Amino acid sequence: MKTIYPTFYLTHLYKIKTRYFFLLYLVFNNIQLHAQLVYNNGATIAIKTGATVIVRTGSVSNFTGLIDNAGTLQIEGTFTNAATANGGGANGIYKIQNN
Repeated sequence: MKTIYPTFYLTHLYKIKTRYFFLLYLVFNNIQLHAQLVYNNGATIAIKTGATVIVRTGSVSNFTGLIDNAGTLQIEGTFTNAATANGGGANGIYKIQNN
């Protein structure tokens, strides 16, 4: 035996699902992720003039890469540099709070 649903019921069910999906989207769209460590092992990190990068809860380790900073790099943890970290051909600013 086949169950037949009235059109009103299906339309109402669709509206409820759409509302819940929209609410879940709003909730999860505002989640921010925080990195604990920036570990550069061979990449080039370029910070352009006027840009600011803030590392709040972790540290920055630059082992074999390049940090080309023409803006501002603010680190609230520690900064370990065994490679090249320069001013990007301009006046890059490094603000390091813990070491």
